[in-house]
Amino acid sequence: GKDPLQTPETLASLWADYTFQHGALQGFGFGAGARYIGSSYADAGNTIKVPDVTVFDAATHYEVHGTTFALNVKNLFDKEYAAGCFVRDTTLCTYGATRSVLGSVKVRW
Repeated sequence: GKDPLQTPETLASLWADYTFQHGALQGFGFGAGARYIGSSYADAGNTIKVPDVTVFDAATHYEVHGTTFALNVKNLFDKEYAAGCFVRDTTLCTYGATRSVLGSVKVRW
């Protein structure tokens, strides 16, 4: 009747993206999203709970002549949170990933 260790009951994500199809901004786009990680337990007795967290992501991109330039940011607000914990002799927790920024170029031919 107990929940498994380090296993959130709920995970959810939402992402929206828009790209201009006409006009001066044609080919330019942006997106934003959120990821929710529900609470989990750090011990077999389900007495130590790791809190839930919501982090936000964003992106911008531009496509011209078959080439796409993109910039993606994960954990946009650099939220510090416990990604998971477990109990042995002491309680050990790991932090979730800090903000990361990734630029990319994709060419289609």
